[in-house]
Amino acid sequence: MDTPSVFAENFWFILSMIGLAVALTYVVFHWAKFEEGYEKGEAADPEAVARDNPPDEWSKSHWVT
Repeated sequence: MDTPSVFAENFWFILSMIGLAVALTYVVFHWAKFEEGYEKGEAADPEAVARDNPPDEWSKSHWVT
């Protein structure tokens, strides 16, 4: 059994799998299943977060000025 005969026997199956992969790729990216762009998060109360999470002494001593 050589490669051309295996390919010939399974030609329509292989072609349909390639078509299905292309179709699913189009559907996923065309109908925005992923959000576009980068969104930076923001705390509801940034002052409270800064107050609750002060920088430690090590990080303050290693800031680059």
